[in-house]
Amino acid sequence: MEEIIIRLRKFSLRWAIVIMFVASILSGLSALKSGGSLLLTSLILFAGATLFYATWSAQAIKDTKKASILVIVITVATLINLIGQWNTLNESIDFEGAVTAAIWGDDSVSNNIIYSRAMSSYPTQLLLSFVSGIIFIYVFRFVDKKYRFCWGAMAFMFFLNFINVLMLATEYNGYQSLEIYIDINNIIGWISAIIYIVLLCQGNNPNLVAATQTYETTQNSQHVNATFEQTGLEAKTQQLFKLKELLDSGILSKEEFESEKAKILNN
Repeated sequence: MEEIIIRLRKFSLRWAIVIMFVASILSGLSALKSGGSLLLTSLILFAGATLFYATWSAQAIKDTKKASILVIVITVATLINLIGQWNTLNESIDFEGAVTAAIWGDDSVSNNIIYSRAMSSYPTQLLLSFVSGIIFIYVFRFVDKKYRFCWGAMAFMFFLNFINVLMLATEYNGYQSLEIYIDINNIIGWISAIIYIVLLCQGNNPNLVAATQTYETTQNSQHVNATFEQTGLEAKTQQLFKLKELLDSGILSKEEFESEKAKILNN
């Protein structure tokens, strides 16, 4: 896992954001083209979001082991969120009808779609939003100062989403609460946009360059030492085999064999 973290630190955080943005566009086009099925859409978003969060975690946290644990937790959480929505991902959505109705000033179709989708997976969303917020707050002390503003904003966004989904799930009354849910979702969208813009400006963490080089140097040194030790062991083994042949052929006495054997092993 540490090798993956090193590779993510070499990868561009800006490119990770761009890829996630492109994945969001492709997922939307996929949903429209497939007649409303969200399965492919969610898979594309899962891949893009996982790459972004993993790259950001690797850049923000200097401790490789802590970064590794966080990447694993985030990947599992994103996957759980995908599984939590699995039952509804293959259901067709009438996007065309929603767009047509909205043009004529009728938002009921789109509101029904939003509400049904939100309610179909709200237990998973509640759990993951709360847990993700707690994790981001706990890890905050290990985050490089460069990314702390965005990291704190992301934690706030998770808790805001938790409250938003909880309100919708417990206080839905006609479209009044749904409209509040949509408004808060828009606020969350703006917070996300600010986070991504700031991260695009910040880019990779230059403080990790030295740490990455030190890690790679250590790994290379360990590999060279292991290779040297293996080569030395093989050479000693061949010498002992030849020495045994000399003993078996009678060229060497038992005492001479033991003496030469001790020299080889102690060398």
